[in-house]
Amino acid sequence: MDDRDEVAALVRRGVAEAEQGLTDRAVATLESALAISPRDPQLHWMIGTTLRAGGRGAEARQRYEAALAIDPTHAGSRANLAALMAEEGTALNRQGRGADAIAWFDRAIELRPDAAGFHINRGIALRQAGRLEESIAAFDRALALKPGDSLAHWNRGLSLLGLGRLEEGWRDYEYRLRLPSAPGPVALPMWDGRTPCRLLVRREQGLGDEILFASCVDLLEQGKVDKYLLECDARLAPLFRRSFPEARIQPVRRPAQGEKEPVSEKGDAEAWIAAGSLPRLFRPTLGSFPARRAYLRADPTAAKRWRGWLDGLGRTRKVGVCWRSSQAGGARDLRYARVGDLLPLFALTALRCVSLQLNLDDAERAMTGGALAEPPGLDLRDDIDGVAALIAGLDLVVTVDSWILSLAGALGVETWFLAAQRDWASLGTDRVPWLPAVSLRHVPGGDWAAAMQRVADELARK
Repeated sequence: MDDRDEVAALVRRGVAEAEQGLTDRAVATLESALAISPRDPQLHWMIGTTLRAGGRGAEARQRYEAALAIDPTHAGSRANLAALMAEEGTALNRQGRGADAIAWFDRAIELRPDAAGFHINRGIALRQAGRLEESIAAFDRALALKPGDSLAHWNRGLSLLGLGRLEEGWRDYEYRLRLPSAPGPVALPMWDGRTPCRLLVRREQGLGDEILFASCVDLLEQGKVDKYLLECDARLAPLFRRSFPEARIQPVRRPAQGEKEPVSEKGDAEAWIAAGSLPRLFRPTLGSFPARRAYLRADPTAAKRWRGWLDGLGRTRKVGVCWRSSQAGGARDLRYARVGDLLPLFALTALRCVSLQLNLDDAERAMTGGALAEPPGLDLRDDIDGVAALIAGLDLVVTVDSWILSLAGALGVETWFLAAQRDWASLGTDRVPWLPAVSLRHVPGGDWAAAMQRVADELARK
């Protein structure tokens, strides 16, 4: 058997072992072939592909790089190396390491400049790093490669809105309805915003978004429609019924992750619209956002009860605090603080901090040293009407980007929003136009300890 036959036999055996999931054996077999033919880029590529399938991405990258060192035009190695670099960039961006993520996407694009998805992911990283103009250029490049791509349009819309370019931004924002994650279609025509009718307003996205978009609902009560059915997360139903008495409220159970959205009950509706499309119709410019301080109403009886509890905490200001996402891993995300960052607030004797933090764990509780008051018997996740009643009695809310922000602002309670990145909902301003009670405070470089110290210093001066 000559060398070529031996290499071919080893490759066949290595491929068979890889198909059986025997990664180590397959790599060893292919290494034997490589020892016979060390300048064969295809063998390096095959070893890299086997390692990648076995979850060993870092080793796979080395193999693809070795193949390209031999033959810079080797298509398989260029494509696979680019994909691995893009995966690494995505992982880094999820960790809040935007600058590192952008560098990986840049390297991926060098190898595969025609991959629209790489440009989209780079644009997302740029937007989250606050480089909005550059992100728009990245999405434009993706759309030049893949015209009409819904993900590119939607993300470009977020960047445009973040710059205050509302007309263009709202137009691109509509592409979210074409994404696989969007709720399914309704067997009704979409409302044009002008024709009076019986209207179904569908809920979408997260709790905070539902609350934010509800700021447009009052316009439906000004002769825009005959009557309307307002879908909402079932947890919001009591609050929405009280706040929008003209609406028929349709509670919807939020599906678990991986589940499909439930089918909308359209009743006697003649047309429908997604809640997130109301701003395109009713908030075309910054000047169209109302100056009213609140549009949600807490339960007055429950609010009175919570004010009694708050009064019992002492003659100090009561400040609600929320510092991270309720999702697992949120405390490690650079967009959120850690409980230790709040120690300067806890040290202020002129105020009492009240927990609005979901999933507060024992370690966090211990770090507060008893300085964080927890509302007794209140389910912060599911009793949103109760949370609203508690917030209504607070003097101030200090929060990161969460639905607590939208709820406090919609109730008209003074709210300080600590933002680690430029948020699209600020619409290019230094505030949150939807929520006049909210003031924005940036957290440069994700330095939460310094940001919380500034908050404490500001509170000490008030």
